[in-house]
Amino acid sequence: MTTGPRVGLVVVSHSEPLARAAVALATEMVAEDPPVMAIAAGTADGGTGTDATAVAAAFERADEGAGVVVLLDLGSALMSAEMALEFLPGEHDVRLIPAPFVEGLVAAAVRAAAGAGIDEVVREATDALGPKRAQLAGPDETEGGTPDAASPGDVPDADAADARGSVEVVNAAGMHARPAAAIAAAVGRLDARVWVGAGGTWADASSPTSLAVLTAAAGDTLEVVAEGPSARAGVDAVVALVESGFGEELASSTRAEPDQAGGERPTAPRGVSPGRVVGPVRQGATPPEPPAERTVPESEREREADRIGPACAEASRQLREIAARATGQGAAILEASAVIAVDPALSSRARALCLEGRDAERAVWEAAGALAESLRGAGGLIAERATDVLDVRDRVIAVLAGREAGAVDEDPPAPQSRPYVLIVRDIAPADVVALDPSVCLAIVTETGSETSHTSIIARERGIPAVAGARGATAIPPGTEVLVDGGTGELVVDPDPQ
Repeated sequence: MTTGPRVGLVVVSHSEPLARAAVALATEMVAEDPPVMAIAAGTADGGTGTDATAVAAAFERADEGAGVVVLLDLGSALMSAEMALEFLPGEHDVRLIPAPFVEGLVAAAVRAAAGAGIDEVVREATDALGPKRAQLAGPDETEGGTPDAASPGDVPDADAADARGSVEVVNAAGMHARPAAAIAAAVGRLDARVWVGAGGTWADASSPTSLAVLTAAAGDTLEVVAEGPSARAGVDAVVALVESGFGEELASSTRAEPDQAGGERPTAPRGVSPGRVVGPVRQGATPPEPPAERTVPESEREREADRIGPACAEASRQLREIAARATGQGAAILEASAVIAVDPALSSRARALCLEGRDAERAVWEAAGALAESLRGAGGLIAERATDVLDVRDRVIAVLAGREAGAVDEDPPAPQSRPYVLIVRDIAPADVVALDPSVCLAIVTETGSETSHTSIIARERGIPAVAGARGATAIPPGTEVLVDGGTGELVVDPDPQ
């Protein structure tokens, strides 16, 4: 953890949901020790706009003594920010910067978390569009290069470096935003200059946007060189992180072997939250799929479509309420899910399906299902967000149907007694927050991975968890199972020893 004052960040936006979603993403990149990210978004009455008084208050909340960097979503937010500066008493080093709103916030958060000075944080945030520009622009548009890759005069001399090493990328998603943030955070605290190279391109390892230029996939080799008193520590830190797979799903996984104690494993599960327990199985509830047969008469379709907006708003309110009871990443993840619930991409598509004749429940089911499928098709970490979308779907449908949402019944029938090992095909982050760790001994899911939001919250709450145990939902309730969230063991009817 970084000691001493750090640069604070202020996020000025016309939309509070947009600001909270951006901060949730940035927090995910620096979950261990994020800098202060104060939000000044929307108007006092909950409308769209900015308020200079709220911006000034955010400046003061974010200022730890090392300065404040301000990111703005639209140019018109600048007027409120400049007016807010006039409200501040005394001297404050506040920088209003022309950085991209989302990419700039993520880059600034990573550098501020590592204790970088305000000039470096400003430079990193302002240059944050470099990787996207380099990948999308044509040859004529990239003349002059990007500020994110190491310039020719800044490319390290590997032969003259104080330390060097190489490592193979082993995580399935390869180099992307989260690994780049992890590397930058690790080396940013060291007294060394570290570079990472792939395919002839070098990047400053303390810069997440520079690392994003390295489109290294699983199986590619990264070269690491460093100069300075902590050069060896810098190289070792990068190599260790890459070898660990950044806590993500690895490119290849070992299939399960038969259990030596005579028990059986339904598949080759993966441990995603450490801890070893034995307990009886309790099968989680699966939300029913709304029937597809019903057709709403044309005269009633507009009224049916009008049910969707309020239901989405209520589901969002419920998720924010749960987020208020959570801490750390859990709170940020649920805040982001609350934003999904009121995303027009979901409600507009559902309304359109209603106007075609579906009832509201079926329309939400199909609209959210299509969105989740598109996320799965994108692969990598983006695919993990499909579970969040499906959780929102189930909560909106529960509101429409007038019933409670959740994966666990409050009063389960025998033999699903307490305490228990919860087994379910998948479980939403909000449901994990609602579990009592003194009663729910462990979670086993048929889907998911180490990087899913469910796994992240399970680790944060200290609940052992195993993911990818296909076939586990066939285990009868009450059956004794051994669960090891570190090794991925799932043993049915284990030997008493």
